[in-house]
Amino acid sequence: MKIILLATVPHTGTWFMVEFFRSHPAVSNFVEIQVLQKATNLVAVANPGRKGLFAGAVNLVQGHFGHLPHQKLLLAFAAMSPLIIPLRDPLLALITAKNRDQFGHHQGLQIAKVWGELVAHIDAERDFYQPFYVPLDLLTEGKYEIPGVVVPEGFGLTARRRSKLVQVLSIAGLHDTDTTEQSSFKHAQKWAGEWPHTRHNSRGMYPLKEAYLAGDVKKIRDAMPKAYYFLQQAEGALRPMLEREGYRELMWWTQP
Repeated sequence: MKIILLATVPHTGTWFMVEFFRSHPAVSNFVEIQVLQKATNLVAVANPGRKGLFAGAVNLVQGHFGHLPHQKLLLAFAAMSPLIIPLRDPLLALITAKNRDQFGHHQGLQIAKVWGELVAHIDAERDFYQPFYVPLDLLTEGKYEIPGVVVPEGFGLTARRRSKLVQVLSIAGLHDTDTTEQSSFKHAQKWAGEWPHTRHNSRGMYPLKEAYLAGDVKKIRDAMPKAYYFLQQAEGALRPMLEREGYRELMWWTQP
């Protein structure tokens, strides 16, 4: 049995990454952490209708940080499985949550605090967990250089995406499991070329996203003042991780 763990903060490209892995020919099973949390046995035995981990298969397990019972199981898997974590500017993730009316009476604070869970439990212990981060918005825009992504001079954004996705598959242990005509390199090349980031759980353009792209800090802050303030207060904790992965000049940073 092989397990690949996709551990995510909400609204950071979870379903883009799920479909990237699920469409790889070597990955034969996908299960969410909340399903495993409720299961009496983690391994689905002799029951084709039952969800769980499959023996003799490559299992993709996905779970969000933040919900404590799920997070405990998530961390257990993270200690023994390849750990892949998609990233996105936390402010843009909050804007997505706001657009989907997911703030509730917490005014977005609970969602913002999930980023702190990632930093406190995984990034602070990265020598042990060895997370591999995938900054999807940087790969979409191509605005900044991404550490670890090296392509020959003159090659464009597609080559950078392919380089990162090949690394993802290698970390996941799928670099040598080419059981069909579509190799891992071809799989990465296909996704890098198509880059279907708007196809998976995206709502396209809307006013707050337009404000983000225009750099309209006031409009964003006025729409979610508590969440924006909390995010700024967490800059000291979040920024080292984000800068290490290639993020620069994010609009909510208080220092240059």
